[in-house]
Amino acid sequence: MSSLAEVLRRLQSDQQLAQHFRQLQQENHQLRSQLQELQQQPISVRMLVIEPSGKSAIHQRARAMLETALHTQNLRDKIQFSTDAAILDDRFVDPLIVRGQTYLRLVSLAFSQQARALDYADYLDKARIDFDRAITLDAKNVWAWVGKGDVLTWLKQLDEAAAAYEQALELDPFADIARQPLIGLYTTQARRQADARS
Repeated sequence: MSSLAEVLRRLQSDQQLAQHFRQLQQENHQLRSQLQELQQQPISVRMLVIEPSGKSAIHQRARAMLETALHTQNLRDKIQFSTDAAILDDRFVDPLIVRGQTYLRLVSLAFSQQARALDYADYLDKARIDFDRAITLDAKNVWAWVGKGDVLTWLKQLDEAAAAYEQALELDPFADIARQPLIGLYTTQARRQADARS
């Protein structure tokens, strides 16, 4: 009888351990899925900023101008609207990025029409200034770093361009808009090194 009672006690203890193990497995599975969700979502911290009266109204007007710029097909108008928005709110990064990207589109158009580099050098310089200013205002802005990388690529400063794209990927590892040109730069550099060796 005593050995039977001991076997029952051991069996109950094993059942409790098995139940506890199943609970731990369930918790572990839930924690893993939460961790995967957190790794996929970019983490951002929002700060509450109490603005002086009238500042938010100015920012709203600047945002409305930027929306107009984004929906405008004419590149000159896009530059004008984004310039107006940047003047209206000089701490607003987005107009600088939109204007810088528009200058880069003008560079691309000029290049496709086989213009000389001198013909679009001014656009490149203006784009560079916009992206540098955007980075000064918000060093964690992925689009500003990508724009800087694009400008440096046009200027054939490939190492500096790669560093800018790498900075964008450090801020957002899922930023394909930085990964694709970075892969292109690495491929170009590898080909040049292979050609130099041969």
